[in-house]
Amino acid sequence: MDSRDAATGLAALRTQAPHKALDFAHEMSHAVYHNDMSLTDPSTATTLAARHDLAPETAATLDDPAHRRQAEADFARARGLGRNPGAGLAGSGAGAQRGLRRLR
Repeated sequence: MDSRDAATGLAALRTQAPHKALDFAHEMSHAVYHNDMSLTDPSTATTLAARHDLAPETAATLDDPAHRRQAEADFARARGLGRNPGAGLAGSGAGAQRGLRRLR
């Protein structure tokens, strides 16, 4: 799976309802692991948008340059916290520990 599409979908949803970002991330994970949906398919973000009474056409634009830039910024932030966004949750090295301390 290309995590850029998932991150772009999340950015599109967050644009409409930033206070629900954690809910969206949880629901995207659930969509993949429980409902066998794909995060590279725009209909997944559209479905989540509809559940939250958001504009589905905005969420469906995985190639939108503004949403793609936000996703890239999210990746950069994760790297700054000591995480490699492409490595999943496996790593928890010293960089990650420093990042966690900064969040506290």
